[in-house]
Amino acid sequence: MPVSIDSDSVYIRGVNFTELGQDPAAPGLGHAIIYVKSGGVYVRHHSGAAALVGSSPALTANLLGVGDSGGLLSPLSAGATGAVPTRQADGTISEVVPQAGSSGGLTSLATVTVSGSDATTLAFTNIPSGHKALLIVAQLRGDKSATYQLGYLQFNADSANHYAGQAHAETYAAAIGPASGAMTSAAWCLIVPANSADAGLFGMYLVDIPVPGTVVSEHIALSRGGFRTSTTGNNATYVMHGTAAWASTAAITAITITAEGTQKYKVNSTATLYGVD
Repeated sequence: MPVSIDSDSVYIRGVNFTELGQDPAAPGLGHAIIYVKSGGVYVRHHSGAAALVGSSPALTANLLGVGDSGGLLSPLSAGATGAVPTRQADGTISEVVPQAGSSGGLTSLATVTVSGSDATTLAFTNIPSGHKALLIVAQLRGDKSATYQLGYLQFNADSANHYAGQAHAETYAAAIGPASGAMTSAAWCLIVPANSADAGLFGMYLVDIPVPGTVVSEHIALSRGGFRTSTTGNNATYVMHGTAAWASTAAITAITITAEGTQKYKVNSTATLYGVD
């Protein structure tokens, strides 16, 4: 039985070769065939060229390293993965290394943390392109003398009135927002606990920012999260959701989480930016 090999270098697990009376047909483009004829082991290239390898090929850890040049390669390092054995219609077995595809995973791009003293912004810069979406995971608390304060998003340092945003938070007994008005210089889409909330309480947030398609005329960010203003009672537990719109189709290279007015984010507020593949 001949064994067909993809053009990439792969491992072949130990195979029983059946003696052939003649050379098999040349394989397709980018493949090679290993077979036994008259007691010798041969490799045949897709060009039709055949080379006698030897009568007793050495196997390392029951594996044989092969390549695309009609001959054997040095054995590859143990533990290589990715080769998928596939039986072909003619009975041969091809070991093909599949091309890497989209994983649907997350790539951590950057983390910013407020340390030392409170800060008006948490900013991401030099954001690479090529991701299907961006995701912010944040832990935030404000310094306003109230139980909560507002948070905003700004993209690519654009401070013109190109934004619209809404946010809503509610508990069993009360609700915050939404608001109305004209386009603004940043998009309101967050509500975070502030100084009058019990010490140590931070809000937890996810902000999804899909990369728009070619027919979409703006960026839309979707925020969701929750926070508490007191360590006792359901009445102080808020669920929050919001939307931020930026009237631009420019690739996002920077994102700034800004605070309400002259307010700041407390020390230990933090945010991590991920690329979604």
